[in-house]
Amino acid sequence: MYRNSKDKRVHQTAGQLYDAIRSLLEDGKPFESIGIKEVSAQAGIGRATFYRNFDYVDDVLKYQLDHLFMQLKEEQPPERFKSPDTLIPFFDFWVRHDQMLQVLLKANRWDIFAEQFRKATNTELPIIIEEHDLDQRSLRYLEQSINSLITATLYTWLTHGCIETAEELQQQFVLPFELYLKRTRDPSI
Repeated sequence: MYRNSKDKRVHQTAGQLYDAIRSLLEDGKPFESIGIKEVSAQAGIGRATFYRNFDYVDDVLKYQLDHLFMQLKEEQPPERFKSPDTLIPFFDFWVRHDQMLQVLLKANRWDIFAEQFRKATNTELPIIIEEHDLDQRSLRYLEQSINSLITATLYTWLTHGCIETAEELQQQFVLPFELYLKRTRDPSI
C-alpha cells in the first residue's frame, strides 16, 4: 500500500523510484528480485523515505499508474465509455503512455494494471452498460467482460510490439464486445 499525499515531494520521490525500477528492469533484473534497498539506492533516496511513502516495490508501480488514471480522467470526459466508439481517446492515452505499460509487462505484473483499471473505472463502466436492456446478473458479467476485453486488448497490443494505432485498438475491442452483446441477448448465437 502507498500513502496518498498531495505533497509534490512524494510525487517526485515516487518518480525517482519508478525510474529506478524501470532502469533495473531494462538492465534485465527480474522484478521479483528487485528489493527496496536496491531501488532506494538506485533512486538516490534513503530507505526511510521509501518506507514513509510505500510498503512494497510494487506499490510504486500502483502509485504511478493511479496518477496516470487521474490524468486520464482529467483529459477525457466521463462519457468516454458511452459506446465502444468513444474508446479511441482512451486507447490514444495509453498509446502515449505506453512506457508505464511496458514496465508492468517487463515486471510480469499486468495484474496491477487490470486491478487499478477496475478500480479507476468502477463508476464509469456502467455508463456503457446501462443503455442495454439486460438483467442485473448479465450486467455484472458484461461489466467484467468489458474490463477484461479492454485490458486484454492493451496487453495484446504490448506483446505484439505496439504497432496498432488507437483507432485500430478500438476496432480490435469492438468485435468481441459486439459478439458478447449479441450472445447475451440471444444465447443461440
